[in-house]
Order: sequence, then structure tokens, then C-alpha cells
Amino acid sequence: VGIDEALGALGFAQILGHSGESVVQQQKFLNLAREHNVEGLILMPAIGTTCEMLEKVLCWNIPLVLVSRYVHGVSTDYSGADNIGGLETATRHLLQLGHERIAFVGANSRTSTGQDRVRGYRMAMQSAGLAVPEGLVIECAATREQGYLAAQKLFKSAKPPTGIVCFNDLLAFGVMLGLRSIGVEPGPECSVVGADDVAEAVLWKPGLTTVAMHSQRIGQNAGRLFHKRQEMPDTGPEQILLKPELIVRGSSCTVQGMECEK
Repeated sequence: VGIDEALGALGFAQILGHSGESVVQQQKFLNLAREHNVEGLILMPAIGTTCEMLEKVLCWNIPLVLVSRYVHGVSTDYSGADNIGGLETATRHLLQLGHERIAFVGANSRTSTGQDRVRGYRMAMQSAGLAVPEGLVIECAATREQGYLAAQKLFKSAKPPTGIVCFNDLLAFGVMLGLRSIGVEPGPECSVVGADDVAEAVLWKPGLTTVAMHSQRIGQNAGRLFHKRQEMPDTGPEQILLKPELIVRGSSCTVQGMECEK
């Protein structure tokens, strides 16, 4: 939405493409865009996108802005959120509530977002002087179903977590459902924190504590970077990282007495 707003205000029309996380499909779309002499490209790289792939696109001398995900080694404009800082904040929130055995659900090394979010979690735990026991980091796809299964898996342990940080809100919803399926109430009996602050988060009972990444503003910034690259093609690449915002709701509680945050 943010990209559409920014480009529309500047008088540009969009041609939309969806890769379905296929680098082959992504390359087909990029080739087609080049054939139609587009004025620029705003791209969220598909899983598996390499530095070499994007370097070839940059050789076309078409403005290229990456959004939400980046690719290591590629020097180009980028608009995103501080995913490391965001998940570090989410984890630190639970630490401040007295939690020490904190799990992470949704580890994913295949995207920059996945790498950065689990890194933020590990940084917070390390800063608190806490080791992350084997089995507390669950690698899985970011779906409700996987969150549901992850919660059940975590509570099969002799020492289950008292708090769970999730890669995103969708996983957090699945985790909350998975906890309830085994008789554990999210919030009072196990704190859950998500990321992204999707509209559904405030509607849950309890409401989901999460980290707002401001996706609309990320899109708006991507549109502005594209326009700036058109106007000043010889300037160095610019990166805009938005600072995430912790939104505290009822799914996070203190360990002692499990008193829920309001």
C-alpha cells in the first residue's frame, strides 16, 4: 500500500509481479520489465536470490530499490525495518518481565529478515547472560499451522519455556492456538510476543504483544528512494531502516504471579 501511495503521488503507474518465492519466476518478471522499458524496479527478493543475480540487474542501469529484504553484498537502495533491533526489543521485554527460559519460533536462515530477527533474539539473550538451550529455537515456515505445532513441541520438554518470541504475528497466532490445545493459556501461563503488528493482533484474546514494523512507511520510503534515484542517479546507495515499536498487550505477563500486562 505504501509503495502505491508514494508512486501514485509522483505520477507513476505500477506493474505488479509475484514470484511465489521462485527465483526463476522472479527473473522472468525482471526480464519482461526490462523489455517494456520500465523506469525502475522495486523488489522484495525471492528466497534464493543471489548477489550475482542482482548485480546483473544493476548493469541494466535501471533504478533498483530493495524493500523489506536485502541481499548480502549488493550495493543498492534499500527500505526496511530494523529487524535485529525489533526482535531484540521483543525479547528484552520478556526478560524485563522476569522470563529467562525464552523460546524463538520461526528461525529461517534463507532470508535477511529471518537471519536478522533470530539474531536480535540471540543478542538480547546474550546481553542478559543467558544461554539458549538446544531445542528452544524452532526453525519452521511462518504459518499458523507451524506455530501451532511448535508450541506443542516446546511443551513436550521437561522444562518448557515461560515465554515465546515469534518471527511474526502469524506464527504467534498459531503458537497461541497450540498452547490452548494442550491446556496452556497464552499470557497467564506462557507469554507470547509477535512481530509486525498486523490488524488482527489487537483482536485476539488476549491481545497480542508485538513489535510494529511500520510496513506502510517502508513502502512509502521505497517509493521515495526510487524517485530520488531517478533524480540523482549518480549518488551513493541509501538505506532507510525504520525503528520498530513495541506494542504491549495482554499476551505478555510477568513470571512471578504471571500478572498480565494491560
